[in-house]
Amino acid sequence: MSNNGEHIIEQIKFLGIEFYKRTRLEEHTIQISAQQNITTHPGLLVVGKDFFTHSPLSSPGPNWVALAYRTIELTLLDLIINEFIDLIVFTDTKFYLYDLFRNEYQNYRLITQHRYQGNDNLSASIIKSIQLTNQRKQQQADLKTVIRHLLDEYLGENHAHSQPHKAFIIELIQRYNWDYSWITLKIHPRVFFQSQSELAMPTEKREELKKAYTTLSDITVTLNRGNKAFHLYTNEFYRVIKSEFERRKPHSD
Repeated sequence: MSNNGEHIIEQIKFLGIEFYKRTRLEEHTIQISAQQNITTHPGLLVVGKDFFTHSPLSSPGPNWVALAYRTIELTLLDLIINEFIDLIVFTDTKFYLYDLFRNEYQNYRLITQHRYQGNDNLSASIIKSIQLTNQRKQQQADLKTVIRHLLDEYLGENHAHSQPHKAFIIELIQRYNWDYSWITLKIHPRVFFQSQSELAMPTEKREELKKAYTTLSDITVTLNRGNKAFHLYTNEFYRVIKSEFERRKPHSD
């Protein structure tokens, strides 16, 4: 999809005076060609690629930040590759008080392309977030809005968490645990002010997820090296997701 015709996205007038206007200069879909149907559960790739038991007596535990970022990143990529969603880059210009102030910027948005028929929990949540934000915001449903809605679903809207990345991963795994008998999550009582997390799954499923993780990770590296538009999207994704997780931490006045 490509649209190079300039058109008004949003406009605010009062008594004939134009206070604000946002126009879309151009937009196009970032084309990605890669292996499809790599895994049926992309939302478990990062946490499931290793069979881990983290004891507070011997280990500080997993890198919850990396787990959360990478899990959402690879699940989004899997949905794009399998053509369930389109990744669109657009350029807008904002005008304030006619042409007195103006600001041009580039951003990204996601739209559903085909009906999602898979059984992956996180994939379904991402699709839901895209559809709802597009219904509510129409063409304003950019990457930040979608990520914010997604995290609200798992962490609660306006809820503060001392470790929001960990809270997201634990909630994510618990949802898979409820739906699938082959995955088990145990949270043991706190020992020395830390809790012990245990994730178990069959060896064949573990190996399947490890292989899929490697494949999707390799695709990510290839795309970032050879596709400038995708590389810029990756940078924006990490900027947005860092900001959205940080805003869920408690802040003292």
